This record gives sequence, C-alpha cells and structure tokens, in this order.
Amino acid sequence: MTKEVQKTNGNEVAAESAQSVWVIRPAVEIQELPDSYVVRLDIPGADKESITARINQATLTVSAKVSDVFERGASQLSGDSRPAEYRREFSLAENVDTGTVDALYDLGVLKVTLRKKQRFLPREIKIG
Repeated sequence: MTKEVQKTNGNEVAAESAQSVWVIRPAVEIQELPDSYVVRLDIPGADKESITARINQATLTVSAKVSDVFERGASQLSGDSRPAEYRREFSLAENVDTGTVDALYDLGVLKVTLRKKQRFLPREIKIG
C-alpha cells in the first residue's frame, strides 16, 4: 500500500488510500505568559464533541475528527474532501501544572491554557 503525503499551508496531510481517513497535523501557535503557556491549534470543521485533549505524564495530545461532509445515501459526483483526523502531540516542560489546564474551542481554533506551577512563577523579593 502506498502512502501519500502532501504539504498544504504548512500542514502535513497523510492518507494511505482514497478510502482512508486523512491525518492532519494542525497549525499551532504557542505563547508564553508570565503565569502560563497558551497553545492555539487550527482545527476547522471539527465538532466540539469530537475533540479530545489528554495529558499523559509529560505529553499533551490533541486530536479531533472531521466527519464526511456528504449526506448519507447521496452519490458523490465530485469532491476533494474526505473524513479526516487532526492530531498533534507536545512535550510539556516540568514547570507545567497538569492539574490546571483549560481548553476552549471557538471558530475552528482550540485554545489550551497550561498554567505554570506556583513555585516556578516569578515573584518580587522585598528588600529590607
């Protein structure tokens, strides 16, 4: 079986055959704030219910499924789309508090906020 790999707008798309599910590596932006990290992933077309974000030890894994866009029972006359799965993994720094993670999905963008552990936050020292 041949594996087809294409690059589209910096995203990797791999499919094993015309009938399989595309696996897409979503575009990502990561920002560091004083008290947290913010990860934004582009996952257009996914339903909020199909998105999973999991932390296992020091790895954040985000995945989402995009269903077929055609109606059941309809004959497809033309189209380049097919069911797809977004998937991306991130290694987490030791200063991430994995117990305080927030995620919000809006307009095709998943925003994951990873708070830093208190002991790693900057603090001001009083001078006497």
